[in-house]
Amino acid sequence: MKKLMNGAQMKMIDTYSIQEVGIPSLVLMERAALCVTEAVLEKIKKTDKVLCVCGSGNNGADGMAVARQLTERGISAEVYTTAEEGKGTEELNRQCAILQKLGIVFVNDIPAGEYNCIIDAVFGIGLSRTITGRYEQIIAKINAAKDTGSLIVAVDTPSGINAGDGQVMGCAVRADMTVTFGFAKCGLCLYPGRIYAGELCVANAGFADVRTIPEIWEQAAFTMEDTDIAAFFDRPADTNKGSYGKLLIVAGSENMAGAAALSARAAYRTGCGLVKVFTHENNRTVVLTHVPEAVMVTYKDTADIKEKLAGELDWADCVVAGPGLSKSDTAKEIVAEMIAYQPKREKRLPVLLDADALNIIAENRKLLSGIAENEGSSKQYVYTPHMGEAARLSGKSIAQLKETSCESAKELAQKLCGVCVLKDAATIVSDGSRIYINTSGNSGMSTAGAGDTLTGILAGSVLAGRTQKNGKENASYEFFEKICMGVYLHGRAGDAAADRFGNAGMKAMDIADAVANVLKEN
Repeated sequence: MKKLMNGAQMKMIDTYSIQEVGIPSLVLMERAALCVTEAVLEKIKKTDKVLCVCGSGNNGADGMAVARQLTERGISAEVYTTAEEGKGTEELNRQCAILQKLGIVFVNDIPAGEYNCIIDAVFGIGLSRTITGRYEQIIAKINAAKDTGSLIVAVDTPSGINAGDGQVMGCAVRADMTVTFGFAKCGLCLYPGRIYAGELCVANAGFADVRTIPEIWEQAAFTMEDTDIAAFFDRPADTNKGSYGKLLIVAGSENMAGAAALSARAAYRTGCGLVKVFTHENNRTVVLTHVPEAVMVTYKDTADIKEKLAGELDWADCVVAGPGLSKSDTAKEIVAEMIAYQPKREKRLPVLLDADALNIIAENRKLLSGIAENEGSSKQYVYTPHMGEAARLSGKSIAQLKETSCESAKELAQKLCGVCVLKDAATIVSDGSRIYINTSGNSGMSTAGAGDTLTGILAGSVLAGRTQKNGKENASYEFFEKICMGVYLHGRAGDAAADRFGNAGMKAMDIADAVANVLKEN
């Protein structure tokens, strides 16, 4: 797992490193600048001409230090600064005086086509206002230089991007590469900030270790990485299919079998021991054709549906409900019965609600109240809305949700009394307090059925690693972490499918099958 920081948290880390630990500010600045310098040297030729565009704050001071270091390496580096003489921060004024003594050239314009590389050091992580006027013109000139072939490298964050939520503050630099310090910033992992950042390089600038400071470490968002996969899905030799869980998938209205098949296939690929599909009888052939390993439990009418469902809920270790279910009276009865039956179980059942189950809840808030009233059971509910479904559940517009996606996910989790998987280009998971930002996946996953594969993978992740060699349940992973791992694995499977079929041609079934390859390689 990797921690992600916002602007306020990075300021706390900077302050702690300087004031509490005693690392001089100029030492941190020199190390940060060296990180940028080394990254730039890997991208340019010895004969290239570089312009460092520097603001009046410490981000600008970093940029000036980069200009000096590049000059020391024999690169032609010049500086454009927005600061009036003597009116920058203490560090910037000191860096500026050094450059003047060294004879480094200061210019008064940013002409397109003149520089092979431009270093963007105008605004750092502390930007909190909309960019207008002179600074808007400066950013426009940097972007114009990019359009004529200049390599644009941003220092810490592209100027104009909010380090916390990734929103564009009026306008922003479109970087080819961003060298960010200490930790990746949330705003560089969320859209549109991720696009503006280009290639992201996280560099060690020498900050003090803050893992023992709860207000920083425990409050920070996080993401998964490939190194987490192997330990998570480890399978001891002395296990059997029961060790990897019994999953019930309640999906597929009459003649809507695809979603159920995709979820079941993805669950098996993720390592589920046994999968039952509870669906309409007309879907039997299609589901078994695509997932012959699945056990089928079907219904034709509602005469005995409650009794059948209750029996299967008693059997299951986890249940998925909603894919392809429709909003028919039968579907509404199924969802209501699932929620009502949960408190009757001796052990709470993890319940993943997706697609039509979410739409049914959005139209009948009494169901949600029933979840909240069942003490303990709410911790085991997972909701997986895309932005449209989230808008119906929250009462916010899609635009509002996207502008504050982390807070929106947190608020939805609190409102829904469970874990919210807010699906978007950068999916966010929250349990109402913690935030996970997904960094895997690609645009090819914008295809029908991709959400159905996610529900199956999430269930597989919930049930994975349930036993240790002594046969006891593995408590090393929290329920919330299992959901986050499922989201990450889904994205990695999408990446693997895109490698094989391309972003435009991949299908949801390709994602389901690619899970096995990802698990094998890790």
